[in-house]
Amino acid sequence: MATAQLSDGAIISAPDRMPYFANAAAHGWLQDPTRYGAVANYMQWHFNHVNRTTDIGGLTGTIYDYAVSNGTPGGCYSGTCSADSTDAYDRSFLSLGWAAWSTHGIPAYAVSSVQTVQRWMIAGVLSNPKSFDSSDGLTWAYPGFGYKFLSDNCEGYRGLLDYSNLVQAAFMDSGAAASWGSQAANMRNGILGFWNSSTNTWAKDKASSGTFDQANMANWYPDAVAQIYPIAFGVVTATNPRAINAYGALNVAFPSWDKFHFNDSFPWAIVGYAAGLMGDADRRIMD
Repeated sequence: MATAQLSDGAIISAPDRMPYFANAAAHGWLQDPTRYGAVANYMQWHFNHVNRTTDIGGLTGTIYDYAVSNGTPGGCYSGTCSADSTDAYDRSFLSLGWAAWSTHGIPAYAVSSVQTVQRWMIAGVLSNPKSFDSSDGLTWAYPGFGYKFLSDNCEGYRGLLDYSNLVQAAFMDSGAAASWGSQAANMRNGILGFWNSSTNTWAKDKASSGTFDQANMANWYPDAVAQIYPIAFGVVTATNPRAINAYGALNVAFPSWDKFHFNDSFPWAIVGYAAGLMGDADRRIMD
């Protein structure tokens, strides 16, 4: 991973540099004090690339995927400025800011960059009806896409909660902290509506019509693997019956997922993390 960071601070996931995965990589680097400077450099790169004017979807506060050619940073990936999602990219950066400030020794940087970036992220993404549905507290994956994914909104809940903690602890703004904590609680309530008590699984998404698309547990992504997202991001605790049943359903559908038997080239390490939270010692990945 150390060789995946470019001179400008970007962290690449070949062949492009996707901020979503870079946020996760930087979060992992916080476990190593010798990488704090690298995390700070990445956060500065991210900050420099946040869209302060409206993007292709009419939002501010988003970030595009960027290309890399022979180790050199370039423009928008594949020549088209876009991103896989607007909600998960921003929320994961807010969580990175809280982790950097609260636990791992780079408070001044995390405060200054996240405090500035949040003005575009919060106003442009979390409160814009193109991406946020106030009727249920959930977010669309991106403007014009008629689905609210379980996975994205679980990450969103964590990001809002982390941001609420950050503004209280770092900015000492109790009013803002309470407001964002309330929005996190509303999002959590929306997420709980994905639960299907007949199948003891979570629906994979909610359509613009208000109907839930139930998980086809024979399909790894986005159906079966979504079952661990409420666990991994703290929507429900590991002892909650929904967590126990959903994790059990995943293991029945894909009993050898820990041996990568799920017909997907992506490694899905997050499932191992959820296994650790569930106390599954044989499958867990924990730091």
